[in-house]
Amino acid sequence: MIWMASKQDVIDHLIYSGASQYDWYVRLDEEDGKMIVEMENPDDPELTITKTVTATQVKEVIKEMTKAQAGGWKTVELAVKTDDFDSDGADIVWQWVVFGEVVYG
Repeated sequence: MIWMASKQDVIDHLIYSGASQYDWYVRLDEEDGKMIVEMENPDDPELTITKTVTATQVKEVIKEMTKAQAGGWKTVELAVKTDDFDSDGADIVWQWVVFGEVVYG
């Protein structure tokens, strides 16, 4: 599945989805056209993991996780099809970006 959203649409959908309301988020922001996500480390909540990614990189993660039908893929597939990410769909994507799987929720 390929999400045909523009760079700005990807940023708007994922940064401003409300995902940052979950306790494991430390930072979710946009800077210079890149997205920055910082989450608590599930093995040690005193530590955090930070990733800075482009819209293209996020779209590739979405493509790979839906292709593999990996954890949370149906929620993300529906969000892509409807072009409407809520906090749950965006959170799944961000966890895949940071951890390579869903570890929270």
